Amino acid sequence: MSQVIEGPAYVVRQNIDTDQIIPAQYLTLVPTIPEEYEKLGAYALIGLPDDQYPVRYVEEGKNKTEFEIVVAGRNFGCGSSREHAPIALGAAGCQVVLAESYARIFFRNCVATGELIPCELEEPLADKLQTGDSISVDLEKEEVTTPHGKVKIKPLGEIKPVIDAGGIFEFARQSGMVPTVGVGWAARSDKKHRIAVLPGDGIGPEVMEAALPVITLAAEKHGVQLEIQEELVGGAAIDAKGTALPDETLMLCDEADAILFGSVGGPKWEQLPPHEQPERAALLPLRKEYGLYANLRPAVCYPQLTHASPLKESILRDGFDVMVVRELTGGIYFGKPKETTTLPGGKRRAIDTLVYTESEIERIAHVACKAAQLRHKRVTLVDKANVLESSVLWREVVTRVVRDHPDVTLDYVYVDNAAMQVVRDPSQYDVLLCENMFGDIISDELAAVAGSLGLLPSASINDDSFGLYEPSGGSAPDIAGQGVANPIAQILSGALMLRYSCSLPEAAADLERAVGRALEDGFRTADIYTEGTNRVGTHAMAEAITDRLK
Repeated sequence: MSQVIEGPAYVVRQNIDTDQIIPAQYLTLVPTIPEEYEKLGAYALIGLPDDQYPVRYVEEGKNKTEFEIVVAGRNFGCGSSREHAPIALGAAGCQVVLAESYARIFFRNCVATGELIPCELEEPLADKLQTGDSISVDLEKEEVTTPHGKVKIKPLGEIKPVIDAGGIFEFARQSGMVPTVGVGWAARSDKKHRIAVLPGDGIGPEVMEAALPVITLAAEKHGVQLEIQEELVGGAAIDAKGTALPDETLMLCDEADAILFGSVGGPKWEQLPPHEQPERAALLPLRKEYGLYANLRPAVCYPQLTHASPLKESILRDGFDVMVVRELTGGIYFGKPKETTTLPGGKRRAIDTLVYTESEIERIAHVACKAAQLRHKRVTLVDKANVLESSVLWREVVTRVVRDHPDVTLDYVYVDNAAMQVVRDPSQYDVLLCENMFGDIISDELAAVAGSLGLLPSASINDDSFGLYEPSGGSAPDIAGQGVANPIAQILSGALMLRYSCSLPEAAADLERAVGRALEDGFRTADIYTEGTNRVGTHAMAEAITDRLK
């Protein structure tokens, strides 16, 4: 980036929040997809009120702005943590923001993404300028020249080379601090990993308390320390801090290598507006914030628990182990337009849009192949290519991607047939690759077939192997506090975390084997108990697994 930036300034006042910088409805745009990155630029600062800002930052119909410099008052970038905010400004062509002060998370996101330089002024400037005033920013001399004189910039310190490199990850790679790796699982094996633990609501805190010691022990057996820090999320955070996803929680997640999540929600908060309820206001923003586009849901029916499945034991035989890889941030759930309108005759019409780009399909297909390489090397694409245009593209792209993984075999199944086959014989599948809605349905069907949601983990990951790991079940408020909840799904979520975010596949396998041995030895929580087995509570089940890990 040039040391001197000159041109007209776009002037805003104090407390410009991230929803004004980039409104929530545009967060489904994926910055790593070039055409969507450009679209983000078109919406930069579009949330500013027209009556106060008659000049739009980006002219309607364009993706780029004429204002490479933004001048602001205090607390620029406040509100929710939103990595899209500096990205949208950068995509629009902004090179530098000059503000009296910044919200901490926005400042850090600027540095992390490398999109623009957030300069802090020694004295107020926004109230002295108007949009369109020509100014000059000298980054080397750390001063701003305006029609009214010069204003000093506070020293940039060590952030300038980080931003010039393209953000914190590129800086680390260029500096030799981390190896360069492609899309996929982490290629490192650090001796310490920072884990943001968010227990949540209902049974979340008690199963998390039971699960953490055994997860930590599995890592320690392989010479790795897990640095655990907890924060509030969901209903518990609403009660304590007024919001389901407080800034403190986001800051903890920003600094972590992975998020171990419990469960959120319950009747107590169902009277809140939908967008403020724990699930929508905590879990969905976390997925968007960190670009968690790949959802991995193992569905395992243990041979010892075939009786818990609604399927005949003659069908299950020795149980089954299927991995569903679901694309999580695209498709009909997020496509535009999405609206309900009233037709001239008074009848209403609802529209949902199923849309996928080639890049979105490519990246999830690579994830499915890498997941298969850790298993039995078979991928089955679930689609509806005989009807849907999007499925035709999925089939073409996935077929091409699998050629890059010659040890992986590929076949196809229509989604209606898949729904039947997972009931008829789930063991025939290894990895099922699904677009968003198909994956949502098929993974829930497999969970029911497996016998208990208390056994099933889930992982949502991004390109940098950062992930959110959680049980597939809910918060179960009806049994919260009774000490009877099944901790296995939480423990196995920890195993996924060790495998995919901590590069500890052996530790993950040890943990999974310990779960199997505890079940073999007859330990059961109430949800999977049958006569003749040993019925135990939450902590006793976790201790039984720990004993078989040692």
